[in-house]
Amino acid sequence: MTNGLQAQNPLGYRTDIGRAENSASESKKFLLKMDAEFRKTKMPIYLALYGVANFFQAKHSFNPITKISYFNKGKEYLEKAVESDPNNLEIRFLRYLSQKKTPKILGYSQYLREDERFLRNNLNKSSDTELITEIKKSLNIK
Repeated sequence: MTNGLQAQNPLGYRTDIGRAENSASESKKFLLKMDAEFRKTKMPIYLALYGVANFFQAKHSFNPITKISYFNKGKEYLEKAVESDPNNLEIRFLRYLSQKKTPKILGYSQYLREDERFLRNNLNKSSDTELITEIKKSLNIK
């Protein structure tokens, strides 16, 4: 099983993701950065992060058509990342969080329970303490 992004963490993606979620300008920077990283490395984790970046762009867009376009791209890229690396704890956590935060009306929750089960069953297989802490916090595990 892949341990997540320990090797890539120096890029600061975990800090970037928090800023991108809450700022339109940071969201755009994150989108461009993750697109470039995926094009360079072809690693599924960067495709997943690029998907998440598209969700953030949807959140910060005002035009409904643009919102839906970014949302659909985000969903497509995140699903492709899971297909490419289904046992990656970080990718599955990103999908879980994305579905959890997506408004119900958009109908993107079909993998929520599956991902939660996967996270609970595989949590202790990772040595990434930062990731484990975030997953436990999200799932209310002590």
